[in-house]
Amino acid sequence: MTRRIGHPYQNRTPPKRKKPRTSFTRLQIAELEKRFHKQKYLASAERAALAKTLKMTDAQVKTWFQNRRTKWRATNGRRARGRTSSSKQTDAEPPSRSPQQRLYG
Repeated sequence: MTRRIGHPYQNRTPPKRKKPRTSFTRLQIAELEKRFHKQKYLASAERAALAKTLKMTDAQVKTWFQNRRTKWRATNGRRARGRTSSSKQTDAEPPSRSPQQRLYG
């Protein structure tokens, strides 16, 4: 039995091209940052309203907030996660547990 080796995508669809990076205006970034400073997580209705106000898609706002939270965590590290805050519950990170709490809690 002879096997022919052809082009790798001969019988498959070629991979999709990567979507170009989205550029946001300074105004959009300023508003997103202002909102993020007040509230780290948005409910879907809040996200939709913000997207409409900024003339962005819901997915763009959602992705921006996900990326911004990742950046925020990387910048603030464990300090921010373990600190108690007077902010709303939706804004706060879950408190980190001490080794004793992990063992006995």
